Amino acid sequence: MIMKVTVITPRKTQIIEVNEGQNLLEGLRDRGIIIPADCGGRGTCGKCSAKLVSGSIDADIKNGYFNCCQGYIKEDVSIELPDYSGTAFFAAETKGEYQTDGADGFGLVVDIGTTSVAAYLCDLKNGKVTDGMGELNRQIGFGADVLSRISASGKHLQTLCNIINAQIEDIKKRFCIKHGISGISKTVICGNNTMLHLLLGRSPQSMGQAPFTPLFTSAVYNDNYITLPSASAYIGSDIVAGALACGMFGSSENALLIDIGTNGEILLKHNGKYYAASAAAGPALEGGNIECGMGGAAGAIDHVYYSGGSLTYTTIGGGEAKGICGSGLVDLISILLKTNVVDISGRLDGLGTPLSERIRDARFYITDKVYLSQKDIREYQLAKSAIHSATEVLLIKAGCDISELSKVYLAGGLAYHLDRQSAAHTGLIPCRLKDKTITVGNAAGKGAIMCLLKEKLIGECGRIADIVNVTELDDGLFYELFIKNMSF
Repeated sequence: MIMKVTVITPRKTQIIEVNEGQNLLEGLRDRGIIIPADCGGRGTCGKCSAKLVSGSIDADIKNGYFNCCQGYIKEDVSIELPDYSGTAFFAAETKGEYQTDGADGFGLVVDIGTTSVAAYLCDLKNGKVTDGMGELNRQIGFGADVLSRISASGKHLQTLCNIINAQIEDIKKRFCIKHGISGISKTVICGNNTMLHLLLGRSPQSMGQAPFTPLFTSAVYNDNYITLPSASAYIGSDIVAGALACGMFGSSENALLIDIGTNGEILLKHNGKYYAASAAAGPALEGGNIECGMGGAAGAIDHVYYSGGSLTYTTIGGGEAKGICGSGLVDLISILLKTNVVDISGRLDGLGTPLSERIRDARFYITDKVYLSQKDIREYQLAKSAIHSATEVLLIKAGCDISELSKVYLAGGLAYHLDRQSAAHTGLIPCRLKDKTITVGNAAGKGAIMCLLKEKLIGECGRIADIVNVTELDDGLFYELFIKNMSF
C-alpha cells in the first residue's frame, strides 16, 4: 500500500509517496531529499533526526524526534526536517585570472568530495573565475565516508551515479540562470577516485578490499565532462590537481601538500620524486560524526577565541550559530587544551577551570544549543592522528627530514579558515611543520580550473600521477604512530 509523507523544511513543503513498511531514510533519499546519515543508516550518529508533526511511525520517538534510518512507515505522516542543502560560502582565494587557451564561452569545474561538492564557473576567454559555490554532496544519505559509499554501491550504484550527475546538472542550471548564459561548453571534474567511479557509474567495489584496485585512474573524456587522472585507488585526482595549483610540478623545492578531508591525502615532493599516502581521517574535520557539526555554510562557527576568561566565536556569514565546522572545532579543542578543560588523553573534565560552568552532562557548551561532546573529542583524535601519522610515515619512508622541506601546503575547504597554530597545537600536523605551513584553501579546485582553461595541463597531471610512489599505510609503523599520536 502507498503511504504519503509530508516533508516540511524551511525552504518548502513537499509530499512524497513511499511503500507501507518502507524505511523512511531510504524513501527520502530515493526521492532526492537530502538528509545526512553519517553512520550509513545504522542508527548511531543521530544526523537523520526528524520531528514527527502528525501521524504515527514505527520508530523510537523521544521528545517528538526520531531517526529516519530507524523509522518505518505504517500510515500517512508529516515530518519536519532542517535544511540540509545549505550552500557554503565561496572562498575568495579561488578568484583571479588564470592562463587560458582563449576558447569562447563558459566552463565549469567541479571538485567532488565525499562530504561536499565545490563548483566554479569560469570565463574560458579571459581566464577569470566568475562565480563559485559549495554544498553537501547529495550522496550523504548513504554514509559520510568513502567505505560507506563503496558498501552502498553494491546495491545502489545507479542511484549514487544518478544523484551526483543530477547535482552537477542542477549546479549548471543555477549558474546559467544567475549569470544569464545559455549553457556550459566545457566541464572538468576532480575528486577522490571513489567519487569519480560513482560519477561514471563504475563500481568502486574493487577499491574496498585488497589489493584495492580501481577500474581506472587515467583521465576520462566523454560528451558531458572530463575527469582528471588519479594515481591509485586512494590517491585521487584532487591531490594531483592540488599539487599542480601549488606549483609543485615545476619547482625544484622539497614540499609537502596535505589535503584535509574525509579521505585525507598527503603528497610529498622530495629530491625530484613524488610520494603519496592516504589517511582514512573520517568526516569529523568536515563536520561529520560531530554531534553539532556541519560543513562550512552560513551559521557554522568557524573560529573560537579565548581571552581574559571569556570565550567568543565567529560564524560564517555573521549570523546565529547553527553548528560548528572543522576550523571552529580545531580552534575550540586547542582552547580547551590550553585551559585544561581537556587533558592530553582527550578526557573532558575542566572542574575548577574558568570555563567549568559551560560543562554539563559531559558536554562543553559554546552556546545554549551548540556544544562539543566527549564523543566529538574522540572523533577528532581519530582524524588528527590519522593525518599526523600518515604524514610522518611518508616523510620517514621517503627519507625526508622536516628541515629539508621548504613549504608545507594545507589544502581543503577546511584549510581556508584553519588556524595553523591551532592545527599544530592539537596535533593535526606535526609541530615542527607549523612555521613552514601555508593554508591554500581548495587547491584541488584551483588545479582543476587551471586544467579547464589550459587543457595541456591535464596531460601534465597524468604524467605526475603515473610516477607517484604510493605508500600503503598497512604496516606496523603507521599503527605504532597512530596510537602514539592519539594523545594531545
